[in-house]
Amino acid sequence: MESVYTGVYQSPVGPLYLVRSGKGLMRLDFRPDATDRMLQSGAFRWAGEDIPADWTRELDAYFSGSGRAFGMPLDLRGTPFQLAVWEALRAIPYGATTTYAGIAARVGKPRAARAVGAANGKNPVAIVVPCHRVVAAHSPGGFGGGLEVKKALLALEAGRGGMMLKSKDYVLCAVFGWFAGWRHFSSWTRNIRSKALW
Repeated sequence: MESVYTGVYQSPVGPLYLVRSGKGLMRLDFRPDATDRMLQSGAFRWAGEDIPADWTRELDAYFSGSGRAFGMPLDLRGTPFQLAVWEALRAIPYGATTTYAGIAARVGKPRAARAVGAANGKNPVAIVVPCHRVVAAHSPGGFGGGLEVKKALLALEAGRGGMMLKSKDYVLCAVFGWFAGWRHFSSWTRNIRSKALW
């Protein structure tokens, strides 16, 4: 059974739930549900709370507006198509956006925009693998962290103020993100302490 480590990063948009293996970051989620399912699958053993300090510094830099790239190692697992899509997401420049059709063309499947959307939705490492930079042709598109968080991340990357100093684009999503995140975080920590999985 493979050992994994977890941690919670308190971001301006609410808690971010991280899971890493010995190779790199496996998950970064806005809610703990996916981590719970992962650990309950029986394929992984929780080995403790241990997220490297340099990863935290990279997230701090991103949310302050000074960090434009992540250097933390990743341990992404998915189908060959999903991995190709996630790699294409990582190639989207900071401050830029593209469409599902654009990603489909980049991975050599120009008619697979819908499948790209599905792979984008299953991205296990939000923000670091920037699925928020993919938009629909005539709308912002979906996002696991919520539309307001997506808009705030894009505003941050467009240079409209780091989230540590926040602009009006962030205020509402910060308030709602904090309350939603705290509710999930409180439930998650109670489950952690009461289960042998943790």
